[in-house]
Amino acid sequence: MKPGDQAPEFFGTAVVGNEMKTIHINDYKGKYCILFFYPQDFTFVCPTEILAFNDRLDDFRKIGCEVVACSTDSQYSHLAWCNMERAKGGLGKLNLPLLADTNMEIAHSYGVLDRRAGTAFRGLFIISPDKKIRSIQINDNQVGRSVDEALRLVKAFQFTDKYGEVCPANWHPGEKGIKVRPEEINVTRPFGDSRLQKLVEQGGLPESRDVGTLPLCCIDRFSGLGGLRLGNQSKYSRRFAIFGDRGLSVNSRCLCTMAGVVAAVGKPAPGFTCRALVDGELKDVTLSDYRGKYVILFFYPMDFTFVCPTEIIAFNDRAGEFHQRGCQLLACSTDSAYCHLAWNNVTRKEGGVQGMKIPMLADTNHRISRDYGVLIEEQGVALRGLFIIDDKGILRQITINDLPVGRSVDEALRLLDAFQFTDKHGEVCPANWHPGSKAFKPNAGDLKAFMSSR
Repeated sequence: MKPGDQAPEFFGTAVVGNEMKTIHINDYKGKYCILFFYPQDFTFVCPTEILAFNDRLDDFRKIGCEVVACSTDSQYSHLAWCNMERAKGGLGKLNLPLLADTNMEIAHSYGVLDRRAGTAFRGLFIISPDKKIRSIQINDNQVGRSVDEALRLVKAFQFTDKYGEVCPANWHPGEKGIKVRPEEINVTRPFGDSRLQKLVEQGGLPESRDVGTLPLCCIDRFSGLGGLRLGNQSKYSRRFAIFGDRGLSVNSRCLCTMAGVVAAVGKPAPGFTCRALVDGELKDVTLSDYRGKYVILFFYPMDFTFVCPTEIIAFNDRAGEFHQRGCQLLACSTDSAYCHLAWNNVTRKEGGVQGMKIPMLADTNHRISRDYGVLIEEQGVALRGLFIIDDKGILRQITINDLPVGRSVDEALRLLDAFQFTDKHGEVCPANWHPGSKAFKPNAGDLKAFMSSR
């Protein structure tokens, strides 16, 4: 399951305001919905997340978004937990539903079931009013999620829905989006493709549903950059044709499902070796080259596009902050290494990414994207997936956004800090944790002390 797919149906008994009720995904039709899973009742990070979302529930409802929490515990366990005082590790009365997934079907259908433990991973799904998945986040159990980031993402998707614009990296409400119109695509100007220019002059590129094969020749397109030959025309023509009036659109008929993906939180990250652009040169890169460091591997759809350069540049410009933490950033798309090089030779003002400090991986055979579960098979491009891999090669966190919305560098740094903190101190990080804020040992006494201080 990926962004753009239809959200699996969910229904069952939930505890709402200390009462048991039956809820169904259709109850939220016409609204955005956040469905977040947590491992177990009466534990440690879980109550901090549930209470953090509950305390901000009005903020979500003001923008037409409901929030549902779900675990494989029974409704009676949920009720008992709600009847326990917060100072003792309980939840007290909640306004958001606690859904009981006792047969584990909901967790299984959303791809977050840990079968061996019979519990759900810490997964969060943003579902649009038409019941499509827009964003997926899965954390390792020691680190809580950010309510602010969830709220930012919902507002970003609503912005793209309303205005038909895309949101760059680090976008927040009130900031500008990007209108994906040919006259605003700076990157078309340095290249000499007269057919593309003619389409621009005629008033724009046709929508993807009206296109068989767009007459775009990549050999001509890159003729101004030393005659680089990037592959056959048909591949790039087909890929360019997925642009519509709102930029890139996800085809919901993705063939790869999360259940069949090699990458899984808490498991070794899938290894890879590929060609890459590193400090302006083409080299072979292997994941094991970075063993002993944290790695953030982030995928993006295509070079020479719109949201993608804002994300790559945003991460690149803060690469020093990641380096100080012993973390290597890696960017990856299904473009060739030569395409990466060409893009790196274009100035930022003209839509390029000149001056890259972080390696750009060329996943030309799609193996890396497929192993990490972000490949859109029919279109041959990767979704906006971000994966945090620790210094032992274990995958700790997954974020996958729908294509129109960029990721937050601040949130990536927060998560990196949190995982490194738990590694060093053996404590867990509650919801909304930031460096300098309180954490606690995963035991009942420390949890009570933390909850009493809220």
